[in-house]
Amino acid sequence: MMNKKSIQNKLLALAVFAGLSLALMAVTSQGSWQAASEDHEGHDHSETAAPDTLDVVDLHADEEVDSHAGHNHAAQSFGPVTLEHLMEQSCEHDVAAVLCDECRYEVGVAHMDPDLSGALMTTAKVEIQSANDQVLKVNGQVQLDLTRVADLTVAGAGRVEQLRRILGDSVAAGESLATVQSAQLGRAQGDYMTAKAQLALALQTYDREAQLREQSVTSQVDLQQAELALLVAKATAAATEKQLTLYGVTDENQMVFGELAVRSPIQGTVIEQTCVQGQWAEPSDTLYRVADLSRVWVFCDVYESDLGALMERYASGQVMTATITSKAFLESTFTGTLDMIGSQLDEHTRTVKCRVLVDNAQGRLKPGMFVQVTLGLGQAAAVMMVPQSAVLSDEGQSFVFVLLGQDLWIRRDVEVGAVRHGQVPILHGLSVGETLVTRGAFMFKSEILKEKMGAGCAH
Repeated sequence: MMNKKSIQNKLLALAVFAGLSLALMAVTSQGSWQAASEDHEGHDHSETAAPDTLDVVDLHADEEVDSHAGHNHAAQSFGPVTLEHLMEQSCEHDVAAVLCDECRYEVGVAHMDPDLSGALMTTAKVEIQSANDQVLKVNGQVQLDLTRVADLTVAGAGRVEQLRRILGDSVAAGESLATVQSAQLGRAQGDYMTAKAQLALALQTYDREAQLREQSVTSQVDLQQAELALLVAKATAAATEKQLTLYGVTDENQMVFGELAVRSPIQGTVIEQTCVQGQWAEPSDTLYRVADLSRVWVFCDVYESDLGALMERYASGQVMTATITSKAFLESTFTGTLDMIGSQLDEHTRTVKCRVLVDNAQGRLKPGMFVQVTLGLGQAAAVMMVPQSAVLSDEGQSFVFVLLGQDLWIRRDVEVGAVRHGQVPILHGLSVGETLVTRGAFMFKSEILKEKMGAGCAH
């Protein structure tokens, strides 16, 4: 049996040994921490790991392995990486990194609890879409064809004497819609008639002087004066006649003194009338608006995301047909042709105005009417297409999340084409038959950002 003093000596020895061990561990730990800090210089990592239900980081399988064995950071990764390949990469916990809840993100893999996946995300298999006719459906509004619109004014100030056509009437080209009594026209007509009389007199005088000169009865000076007077009379008559044409008077035989006719230069329908009988009208006043409604414009708004495919087709020089439908005529369609793509993008709606010429011989399409426009984009080649919601972007690089197996999802960088009707063509990076996340992929992307800030490394 040990005495009391022997027991005390042994306890003291154990205490000294424990103290030395703790000091040695502290020095070793400090040195390891400093070395790790130097290797991770510039990496501001979080102290907490992602939850078990969702652990994600960027996959970069081609990056060279550094002093962090099994910890591969940002690099572009095109093409499939198999689960077997990832199982070969061990983490600091001596297990496959892909299976480690703390290190899984290091190899770009996310885990989704199967009990939650149905509610948080949807998936689909990558398929090749067969070649078919591509169309673009947009909203539009009917407007007047401004090349077939005429605003009618009066050439001279006066009072509206008679209305021959009113709002809604059809008119022929050159037809008079109203007459205006104008003192200005009366003066111009008087000047013209005076000039004609003076011209006739000057012509007679010149002929007489020419005959007398042949008989040597008059002098050469008299003949020259008569010739000059004739030239002046001709110029004056021409000027006054031109003045009448500016008032719309082109036929002397049909000229009515002081009466101006308001004529339509085109065939069409009176769609606006602002004059009444007895009204005083100035040359700056628009009395009628006449429009040929047999053809109209339809302006439609094309979103920025659809503009690429539309411009590609339009630039090819092929005629782009459009089908117009309206709620007013559900069983009828109208045919048109795209003839303009706007040069400016609306900063608020992010759309571009496009113009379609539409035949409207029966006049059923009314200016101001809302319609739906279907533009034919031609036949598209067979290509892999995925929903636009499946494609995410990080610093200009597009990527998707593909099923790796065992409720594990991996980031896959892809090359994409122009968006078409909510579908994105995949040019490189996916294979037919692979399963990818089509809704809910943003949850994985939010975890990717943690890796960029170093949130997940637990060294």
